[in-house]
Amino acid sequence: MKAISILHVFDCYLPETENWAYRMLKSIPDTEIRVAAIRFNGKFQDKDFSFYRFPLNPFRYATTFFGTVLIPGLIKPLYPYYLRNRMQSPDIIHAHFANTSYFFLKLKKLFNRPFVISFYGFDYGALPAATERWKERYQKLFNEADLFLCEGAAGVQLLEAQGCPAEKIGIARIGVEIERIPFFKRIKHPCRLNLLQVATFRKKKGHRDTIAAFAAALKECPHMHLTLVGEDSGDGTREEVLTKITRMGIGDHITIIDKIDYTHLHLFMKDFDVFIQPSCFTEECDCEGGAPVALLDAQATGLPVIATQHCDIPEVVLHGHTGLLAPEHDIVMLTEHIKAFYYMDGAAYDRYSEQARAHVQHSYNARICGVRLRRWYEKLLNKGCYVP
Repeated sequence: MKAISILHVFDCYLPETENWAYRMLKSIPDTEIRVAAIRFNGKFQDKDFSFYRFPLNPFRYATTFFGTVLIPGLIKPLYPYYLRNRMQSPDIIHAHFANTSYFFLKLKKLFNRPFVISFYGFDYGALPAATERWKERYQKLFNEADLFLCEGAAGVQLLEAQGCPAEKIGIARIGVEIERIPFFKRIKHPCRLNLLQVATFRKKKGHRDTIAAFAAALKECPHMHLTLVGEDSGDGTREEVLTKITRMGIGDHITIIDKIDYTHLHLFMKDFDVFIQPSCFTEECDCEGGAPVALLDAQATGLPVIATQHCDIPEVVLHGHTGLLAPEHDIVMLTEHIKAFYYMDGAAYDRYSEQARAHVQHSYNARICGVRLRRWYEKLLNKGCYVP
């Protein structure tokens, strides 16, 4: 198989919460990976990748009445031209997230190569809903880019609804390195339950619904504990959750941890019975886009999931097979799902656990997902318009 070169472009390479993107890149077979980003944070610096850092600071500081603030620098638009002069033409340019793709779209003409855009979450709805200007920019992306990749069928529908040509849309699942994730044989006792949610405190992650359903189930199921792991996004969700916990008087049953390093995540999950994440659309039209990768990590360890019928989650969590799903904001059904796992015996629990692992291994193995992504690249190149 001939090696092809892919220039992957990001806004920031790479936040800890986007570690899945690093696994995606390194799982693509027979490719030369090049990475460009407006910002680099020093993480996930793979020795087999080529990195192209802009030698000038793309931002500048200004002193205003309100103090020193960071504003976009005038040199930032020069970055694509720097890349054009710095490297030989890649076979394909792959932009991650719609906002990043718009900034780097000029690379399509500078290199005369196919341009791929992957959508992941806020860029499905929250970004175009923010301003009319972004709606116009999306139409430009739909007209000029060659391929739009989603995580599943729900993402395809969201893009089509905004006017993206159906023939330009494909599905590229995000996977996990299943061979690196241990499967834990847990001992589930009836009338006991240890719940876990790992997610940044954002509205779309459903923390408020988690607390409401947990508190309701706790009235009947006293031997339960909930652990919330996640950083504060600054949107007020964390403060609201803390206030609800205090007001409901359930603090003794809840532990909050700011952060778990991904390298320790799977071992940390070993001591829990169920992973919970009732994701939802927000008032600002933000959504998961696909599905939280943490749901794959959890199931890979054998941890069943309670979640919602949100975006592509029903593809990632199979209702009645690897977990239980409820409609968004359906606190009654979420409560019943918690109670179902609380009373569940070991034999029934083991079936969920084993099926969760098998599902991820079969459908979300990063290595297999990488092969499928490469096939999308090959399909573009075989059109004949962009063959070097």
